[in-house]
Amino acid sequence: MRKKDKEIYEETDMIVLSEEEEGSKETTDVRKKKKKLPNWVIVPVIGGIVVVAVIASQFTSKEKKTGGTVEVVEVVRGDVKEIYNVSGTVDSEKKKVFYSPVNAPVSQLRAKVGQAVKAGDLLVAFDTSDLEKNNQKAQMDLQSAVNTNQSAREQADRSASEAAKAAADAQAAAGAARAQAEQQIASVESQISAKSQQMASLEQSVQDEITANQTLQPQLDEWNAQKAANLERISVLYGEVNSHREEINAGNVSDEKKAQLEAEITEKSKEISEKEGANAALDAQIAQVSAQIQTGSQQAYAQIQQEVQALQAQAEQLRASISVETPSASIPDTSLTQGQINNMAITENLAELAVLSSEELMAKARDGIKADFDGVISDVKTMEGGTAVAGGELFTLVSNQDVNVKLEIPASDFDKVEVGSKAVVKIGKYKYDGVVESIDKIAVPNAKGNPVIGANVKIQNPDENIYIGVAAKLTMTVAEEKDVLYLPNENVNTSTEGDFVYVVQNGVVKKKAVELGITSNSKVEIKSGLKEGDKVVADTFGTVEEGMKVTTTTVAKSEEK
Repeated sequence: MRKKDKEIYEETDMIVLSEEEEGSKETTDVRKKKKKLPNWVIVPVIGGIVVVAVIASQFTSKEKKTGGTVEVVEVVRGDVKEIYNVSGTVDSEKKKVFYSPVNAPVSQLRAKVGQAVKAGDLLVAFDTSDLEKNNQKAQMDLQSAVNTNQSAREQADRSASEAAKAAADAQAAAGAARAQAEQQIASVESQISAKSQQMASLEQSVQDEITANQTLQPQLDEWNAQKAANLERISVLYGEVNSHREEINAGNVSDEKKAQLEAEITEKSKEISEKEGANAALDAQIAQVSAQIQTGSQQAYAQIQQEVQALQAQAEQLRASISVETPSASIPDTSLTQGQINNMAITENLAELAVLSSEELMAKARDGIKADFDGVISDVKTMEGGTAVAGGELFTLVSNQDVNVKLEIPASDFDKVEVGSKAVVKIGKYKYDGVVESIDKIAVPNAKGNPVIGANVKIQNPDENIYIGVAAKLTMTVAEEKDVLYLPNENVNTSTEGDFVYVVQNGVVKKKAVELGITSNSKVEIKSGLKEGDKVVADTFGTVEEGMKVTTTTVAKSEEK
C-alpha cells in the first residue's frame, strides 16, 4: 500500500472508531491533528456511519421488546372465603338488681364488686333481733285479743247466770218484799235509763274509734304510693348514674363531657340519698300508723267490751230486783250481740294478719339474700353493719353464662354482618363460638363522631374464663364461594379503567381486563376475563409491558392461611 493511501486508511479507521465510542471531543482532536480529507473519501465514510447507526437502532429496538424470563401464576379453581374482623365489648344478657325485703341491719355482706358467685351463694345476711321482737309482740297482741274476747264471752255468760239467779231469788222473795220492790222500781228504772245512755255513749265511742282508724287508711295509701314513686325514681336514677359511669369508663369522652357527666352523677346520687331518706321516714310513719290501727282498735274494743259487760251486769241486777218485785217480768237477754261477735272476730283476724306478716318477714330475713344464678357482682349499694331499708337496693348480679359481645360496626361495613352469621370470638387467649343475634337498624355517631351500627353477638359456649366488660375480637365469614377461578390478590392490577392482569400467550405479554368477585386474605375470585390454566404475570410493579416477548417460570401456589 502506498504511504498516502495508508495514511488515509488509518485516518478513516480512527474516525469510525471515534463515532462508535461516541467521543466527539476525541474525534475533534484527531481531526485537528490530521489534514482535511478529500471529498471522494468523506462521502463513503459518512455512508458507513449511517449504516452503522441504522444497525445499532434496530438492535436497540429489538432489545426493548424482549423481556427475558418472568414469573407467572396459573388461574386455578378452588374455594374463596371472605373474612371480616371486628372488635367489641363483652356484656351480660342477664342482670338482676337485688332489693332488701325487710328493714334490718346487715350483719354480713359477702357481695364484692367483680366477685364471681354461684347460684345459691349467701351474699347478704340480716340481724333479725328487732324482727324477732316485733314477731313476739305480734304474737302477744294476738293472744291478748283472743283472751279479751274470751273474757267478754265468759263475762256475758256469767252475767246471764247471775241475772237468772237474781231473778230466781227475787221470785222466791217476791211475796215478802213486793211492797218495798214497788218503791224501788222507779229508782231502778232511772238507773237502767242512765246505764242505757252510758252504753249508747260507749257504743258510739267504739264506732268513732273505728271511723277514726278508717280515716287513717287513705293516709297509709298515700304514703305507700309516695314510697313506690320514690323507689321507681331511685331505680331510674341508678340506671342513669350507671349509664354515665359506663360512658366515662369507656374512655371515649372529652374532659368537658366527663366533667359534665360526673356533675350529673353527683346530683343524681344526692337525689337518690334524699329519696331513700324520704322512704325511711315514710316507713317509720307507716309502721306507727299501722300499729295504731291494730293496737288502738284492739284496746278500744277490749275496754268498751269490759264496760258494756259491767253495765249489762248492773242492768241484769236491776232487772232481777225488779223481777223479784214483779214476778211476771221476763229475764233480760245478757248474751253478746251479733255485732259484738263480729267485731271480736275482726279483732282476732287483724291480730292474726299482723302475726303472719311478721313471721313472713322473719323467714325472709333468716334466709338472707342468695344468688339466683351464676354470675359476677357488678355493683354494691349497701355495707356491712349498715341498715337495709325494705325495698332499698342491695347489689346487682350479672350472669357470666348468658353473655354476648356488643359491636360498633362502621356504617360503611353494614353489609358485612347479618343476623345468624357465625363468628369466632377471642377473649384474651380463649376462643368461643358466637352467632349474630341482633343488628340495629340505624347508624348513630360514636364517641369520635363516626357513624356506627350496634350489633350483639351471642357467645354459644361460655365458661369461667369470660370477663364482663373486656374487649373481644371477632372473626366472621361474610361470604364464601366454592370451586371458582381465583388468583392471589397481589397479581391483580387496578387502574382508573378497572381491574386487569397481564397474561402470557404464545410467549407474548397481553393485557386483559377482569371482573373480580369476593376477596379473602390472600385470594380474589375471578368472575370473568380469564379461564382455568391461564398464565398470569406475577409482576405488578410496571416492569412488564404489553407486547413483550418473554419466557415463563411458574410460581408455586401457596395455600391460604
